[in-house]
Amino acid sequence: MVTGEAGAGKSSLVRTALDGHRADWGYCEPLDIPRPLGPFRDIVAGRAIDEVELGETGLGEQLLELLRSEPRVLVIEDAHWLDDASARVLRFLGRRIASTRGLVAVTTRDDVTTDHLRQVLGDLATSPSLVRLELEPLSEAGIAELIDGSGLDVAETRLLTGGNPFLVSALLEDPGHAVSTAVRDVAVARAARLPAPARAALRSLAVVPGRIRLADIPEYTDVLDDLVESGLIRVTDGYLEFRHELVRRALDHELTPEQRRRAHSDALTRLDQNRATEPARLAFHAGLAGRSDEALVHERAAASAASASGAHTQAAGHFRRAVDLAEPRSTAAELVELLLHLAREEQAIGHDLEAASAAARALALAEAGAGPDLVGAALLMVSVTVVGESEALTYGDRAIVALEEAGAGPELAAASPRRRANARPARTRVREPPASRRARSGRYRSRPGPGPRVVQPRVGRR
Repeated sequence: MVTGEAGAGKSSLVRTALDGHRADWGYCEPLDIPRPLGPFRDIVAGRAIDEVELGETGLGEQLLELLRSEPRVLVIEDAHWLDDASARVLRFLGRRIASTRGLVAVTTRDDVTTDHLRQVLGDLATSPSLVRLELEPLSEAGIAELIDGSGLDVAETRLLTGGNPFLVSALLEDPGHAVSTAVRDVAVARAARLPAPARAALRSLAVVPGRIRLADIPEYTDVLDDLVESGLIRVTDGYLEFRHELVRRALDHELTPEQRRRAHSDALTRLDQNRATEPARLAFHAGLAGRSDEALVHERAAASAASASGAHTQAAGHFRRAVDLAEPRSTAAELVELLLHLAREEQAIGHDLEAASAAARALALAEAGAGPDLVGAALLMVSVTVVGESEALTYGDRAIVALEEAGAGPELAAASPRRRANARPARTRVREPPASRRARSGRYRSRPGPGPRVVQPRVGRR
């Protein structure tokens, strides 16, 4: 009995193991009403065995005699769709297989099965002839071997596929991380077999990456069993999630634009009721739902949270989105503030040109009528992002004047040390190189603090 989730490699393992051996294959299929004796019909096809005349008992005895007469393997594929008549034949063979020269190999998914197969397994549970082989997901070493030479990253591949061999192979067909046709076909076929309410729930859930609290989706309680039995969804510790991210993407890919927009809107409405939901998730769904005003609020909150935790790359990303959303719907002052935040985050991650561009945009908007305090703040930001020494000093002087006129005490206090830092002799004021060059050379380290980053050589190095 070879068990494992869909795509775990059950069939591939059996075929490889039986290469060079005589084997007859029978298949169970996901029909509304399974074929009676379907897999055994496949096995005896072309043989002088009439399964209709023999019935279950006669068919079982004929197959048993075949296994006794010569070393032979019977393979039953996808037994989780086994019909009841085939289950009885399988039980008959299982109880007597030790007296033969043959082997019966059965593949089945561990996430869903029929009552017929459960009864067979229960009856054979204590039999020494029953051997279970459970296939686990690929280890990182296994993934590395499988994707060797493809250019894919092992950790990212494991995250996307969960170590599922089928999904890893599908990803290899499309290293650009697009969802392959093979994965789409599998996901869509399983979804199509679900009852209408479960299919509707699956469409709604397909746009939500990661885990979903069951408490956030009480309206789907009645269809959870159907979703789990489909093999597309699993529920653990009060959370629901797709068994594989690529499967979720495949189902998402099949949605029409309007279905996807509604699904994201539904997700946003549900998640927004839970105060523990991270603003980044709310921003994600709000943007794709087309609810731009809410998206702006959540992007700002997500950016602030990321910045506070030191995740400046993510903070910059959220502020970029916030700026794009704010331009058609916010005041000049609000947009200036966002641009200044963006400039600080870009500077924090070594994006000097992007920081200078954001600061320059902020200054242009502020001087067009955003108020002297914002003009001073924008001038101050420009003074620490421009390249030239003289320009930095000029903008620093203008910042101090503007902040004095605005009566901005804290900002002016912050400007003074910046002004003094920019006024240092040029030979000690070294502009910080881009992050990539700094990482390669290792020659510089940045002095922490809110002011302009004055970069000094490492001690003991020239």
